[in-house]
Amino acid sequence: MRPMYETQEQITNEEKVRLFLEERMKGKLHKLPISYRLDWILFKDGKAKAVVEYKRRKCSMNQYPDIMLSLGKWNAGLDYKIKNGMKFVFVVQFTDGFAMYIHDDKHEADIRWGGRTVQTRDSADIEPVVHIPITRFVKF
Repeated sequence: MRPMYETQEQITNEEKVRLFLEERMKGKLHKLPISYRLDWILFKDGKAKAVVEYKRRKCSMNQYPDIMLSLGKWNAGLDYKIKNGMKFVFVVQFTDGFAMYIHDDKHEADIRWGGRTVQTRDSADIEPVVHIPITRFVKF
């Protein structure tokens, strides 16, 4: 079953990205069911090490001062970190490459009301979001 709103092209791209990230992160990424809120869980040597959320953006990395992530996904990532001792990783594919954010405890959430306001698909697209400064991402 195809996840909500994902086209076959997006699913194919995500699989290519998964293989790329596995090589980069030196582990195995397993796709999480939609109920887990995030995209993958990273295993190394048979142990869960991180949860990973992936987004593809049609802009360059420095086009905007921050990147939005839904508060629900942010909270899910923090739950895995706090309750299970895993890292919370947010990977963004920009038009000019990839960047990665790894949550650290010093980063306080900048929560605003927003989301997908330009091409809104339904009422769930407008929601609480966390704005993560682009300076907190590392390009790779």
